[in-house]
Amino acid sequence: MLKLCLKSLLAAALAALALAAGAQSPPPAPVAPNPQQPQAQSQTPPPTVSASAPRLYERSKGHLLQIRTLLKTQDSQASVGSGFLVSDDGHVVTNYHVISQFALEPDSYRLRYATTDGQSGVLELLDFDARRDLALLRAVGDGLKGRGALGFRPQNQPLAKGERIYSMGNPHDVAFAVVEGNYNGLVERSFDPLIYYAGGINPGMSGGPVLDEDGLVVGVNVSTLLFAQQVSFLVPGEFAEGLVKRSLSAKPIRTAAWGRLRDQLTRYQDEMVGRFLMAPWESANHDRYRLPVPKQDFMRCWGRGTSADSKGLDFERSQCRMDHALFVSGNLQTGWLDMSHEA
Repeated sequence: MLKLCLKSLLAAALAALALAAGAQSPPPAPVAPNPQQPQAQSQTPPPTVSASAPRLYERSKGHLLQIRTLLKTQDSQASVGSGFLVSDDGHVVTNYHVISQFALEPDSYRLRYATTDGQSGVLELLDFDARRDLALLRAVGDGLKGRGALGFRPQNQPLAKGERIYSMGNPHDVAFAVVEGNYNGLVERSFDPLIYYAGGINPGMSGGPVLDEDGLVVGVNVSTLLFAQQVSFLVPGEFAEGLVKRSLSAKPIRTAAWGRLRDQLTRYQDEMVGRFLMAPWESANHDRYRLPVPKQDFMRCWGRGTSADSKGLDFERSQCRMDHALFVSGNLQTGWLDMSHEA
C-alpha cells in the first residue's frame, strides 16, 4: 500500500478528472423550401474541410498505436489507450494512467500494442513520470522496428494562440481517428504546465500525440473537463521528449513499481507544499477580523454568501483549490491542495 505523509494543515483528497463524451440531441427536421418564395441570390458557402487533417494522418498513421492492458490469464482488456512511436527501435510514449495497472500489478496484467495496419505485439515498461502522466514503453521483438518515429516541435518555436493542431488516437476502441482543434496556450493557475486544447478528446485517446501543421508533436492527450465543451488538456511535448532522452536505454521494469511511484510523489509533494507555504498571502479584507487567503498563483478561489436583503445571520464561504491532481491508480488521485473558510 502506498502511504504518503502530508504535512500538517494539508490533506490529499480523492478526485477524478475522467475523460467523457457528451450526449448529442437529434437534429431538427429539415424544412422543405416554399416554391412561392424566390431563392436568395447569395448564400453562405459551406465551411471548407481542412486538408491538413487527412494529410497529417496519412503521414503519421504508421507511428500511431493502441495500447491495451490485458489480464495476464486471458485476452480480456482492462483498459485501452493510445501511444506513438518515438524511435526507430520501437520505443513508445503514452500516458502513465494508461499503463498504471501493469506498472503496479505486473503479475496480474500485461501490455500489448495494435497498429493502424492490424499488427500487434507485446510491450514492456521502461520508465514513467507520474507527475506528468507519461510513460515510456518498448516493443518486445522487432515488430515495431524500422517504422520510423514522430519528432517533437522545438521548444524555441512556440505556437501562437489559435493555431490549428491535430489530436490522434483510438477513441472508445472504435477506430483510429484524427481530431482537429486549436492551441490556446497554457492553462492559467496550474501548478505544472498544461496545454489548453480546444478540441474533443475521448476515452481511449489518452497517450496519443497532438501534431502541428508540420507533423511534429506539440503535446500528448491527457484529459478533458467534465460537463464542458471542447475543453481538453495536453501534456506539453517537451516533457515527453525529456522522458525519452532520460530513459531510452533504461532496463525494463519487471516488478511492481510502488517504490518508484512513492519517490516521485514524495518529491512532488515537497515541492508543491514548499511553494504553497512560501507564497505570499492576502487578506480577505473583512471589517471585524483578519483572514489570510492564498494568492491564486496555482489555485482558484470561489466564494458565496447570504444575499444583501437577508434578515437572518450573514454567512460567507470561500474555497480555494487546485484544479488538477496526480493519477495514482483507478481508485486514487492525489497531489492537490484544498483550503476553505466559513464565517
